[in-house]
Amino acid sequence: EKIIKIIKKEKVNKIVIGVSEGQIGEESKKFGEKLGKKVNLPVHFQDETLTTQDAQALSIIAGIKRKKRRALEDAYSAALILRNYLDSK
Repeated sequence: EKIIKIIKKEKVNKIVIGVSEGQIGEESKKFGEKLGKKVNLPVHFQDETLTTQDAQALSIIAGIKRKKRRALEDAYSAALILRNYLDSK
């Protein structure tokens, strides 16, 4: 329940969750729905198709070494998911 503490501490007012196709996407949706109910916040689901590839490309363009790229991949992907969500509004 670490995420709940972060949500409360940071005064989050909505949650954006990236979802993929298939079983993993369904699990993400279930997680998001449960989390939203627990913290009483709206949850928005954003397609995360190709975000990993886009994150890798951005890392290469930025000149980040391969070893460090792997460590940053999830953070870059999350940033792209959020950017895509905000751009859609």
